[in-house]
Amino acid sequence: ANRPPPMATPSAPPVAERASSTSIRLPLPFVAREGELAWLGARRAAASASMCAARLVGEQGAGKSRLMREFLMEAAKDGDIIVETGPDPWWAQVGLHAVRVAIVKLAALPDDGGDIAAWSDASPDARRGLAEVFGRAARTSRAGASLWSLDAADPSDAVGRRIAAAEALRWALAHAARLARGRRIILAIDDLHAVDGASRNALLDVIVIPPRGSFLVLGAHVPGFDPVWESPACEVVGLPTSVAAALARGRQPPAVSERDRSLTVPPLYADQVVRFGLEGGTAPPPRLADLISLRIERLAPDSRRVLQAVAVIGDHVDRPTLRHVLGDEGDVEAACGLLLARGFLTEVDEPGVSRRVRTAHSLVRDVTLATIPAEVRRELHARVGTARGPGGAPLPLEVRAAQAFNAELAFDALMLLEQVADRAASRGDSAGNVAALRRGLDLARREVARGNLDDPMRAVLIFSRKLGDALARLGALADAEGLLREALDLAGDAGDARAMILASLAFVAHKRSRNTEASNYLRDAKSTAELSTSKDLLRSLERMESSWQTR
Repeated sequence: ANRPPPMATPSAPPVAERASSTSIRLPLPFVAREGELAWLGARRAAASASMCAARLVGEQGAGKSRLMREFLMEAAKDGDIIVETGPDPWWAQVGLHAVRVAIVKLAALPDDGGDIAAWSDASPDARRGLAEVFGRAARTSRAGASLWSLDAADPSDAVGRRIAAAEALRWALAHAARLARGRRIILAIDDLHAVDGASRNALLDVIVIPPRGSFLVLGAHVPGFDPVWESPACEVVGLPTSVAAALARGRQPPAVSERDRSLTVPPLYADQVVRFGLEGGTAPPPRLADLISLRIERLAPDSRRVLQAVAVIGDHVDRPTLRHVLGDEGDVEAACGLLLARGFLTEVDEPGVSRRVRTAHSLVRDVTLATIPAEVRRELHARVGTARGPGGAPLPLEVRAAQAFNAELAFDALMLLEQVADRAASRGDSAGNVAALRRGLDLARREVARGNLDDPMRAVLIFSRKLGDALARLGALADAEGLLREALDLAGDAGDARAMILASLAFVAHKRSRNTEASNYLRDAKSTAELSTSKDLLRSLERMESSWQTR
């Protein structure tokens, strides 16, 4: 669990030489990206009269973010309007966060959405979406009220809320287009793979049915992630070996041969080699994650502790939050200064925001998290869970759930994850719903052995049944049936748990057009429920049977 994530081994040992402190300037120059910039330029030109979507795809450290940043700076110089968004600061997939940031910037609204009078020209669906995005909609949670309830959130309402969120984003884009007076608008989403599912749905829906105007939607993500955009993608690979070696030695990069183009080194590796050399290191490891891990190990304990805290908290970390999490341990200000100087942290550059820091790269954050001792990490997550958000507001539900899960606070985590799953489902975010339920099931299974819950098996059955239902709604019927059959074996011969799982198996069989099997499961579920004291459960089963008979 404490091993750094794997990264490709650079092909060129000459890159891994000690840097000269007199010849190196950081950040390293942006070079050898002419082909990628030309590709982006073509996508930008294609967006001159309508919406165009494009993606940059590459491993962590390959240079996607730097490439996007350089492209956006040039586009801004040419008069384009640039709007950037991405994952929430906590990397917890807070629902609709990326869409909220985009709408605020596109429509020039305050962070809280401002006066609803500013939405007067929006359609009813868009106003409903704006109310949801900015937390003006009435929220209801079924969590804890009836964990065995068979009646899931109304699917049509989930579809309606998804449509409303997309309409809110579409309204903001149209609003920005009117203000732009013919100028192109570029909506850039870095780390698209880490953006919450509700925001990804809204982006997809807007790309499919775009507003009028000149728009380029540009996303960057790791390989293996599919945002379901029907859009061209540019593969971003490392720098040619000779270029990376020259940069690491502080020299002018040479012309690149055809052979060199097939041998590449992640730009982040060249950056880390330089920093390692400036810190007095020799013989850097050939793997990027190992090199970052070694640099972290060489830090003084106080600085390493601050870096660990920042990685656990997330981005946009202010000094009061750091002190809350770390207590009186060490000089936070001095440690932040050293970490900034060595490139582990970078300052958040936002107007009107107090001095905040974040890890300089997502891979630095991932490696830091992977190398924190388990007990230390649990303690840090527990402390972060008691912190406050911006302006003293409570942390978002998804953040509290993630922190409780990582702190191994089983009861709190299970209750919060159940709420996260319900909220995701209500917004049409199937991926977020499944992810939260999987986390809950994994935690419940671990608690069977640990014994920290009074009735961990009940939690296993609850999350198994809910996850089985969620997978069935997604069409993963074989996976759903396997999970539910396993749960049925654990449920015993009677009780609400068995009745509910039998009902879920009946639903799966019905979806697979196995009508006789579905009827048998439902009959067994009703027989079991009749022995229960829950009249609501029996009524739910009868409604299910009635709905099938009327189709």
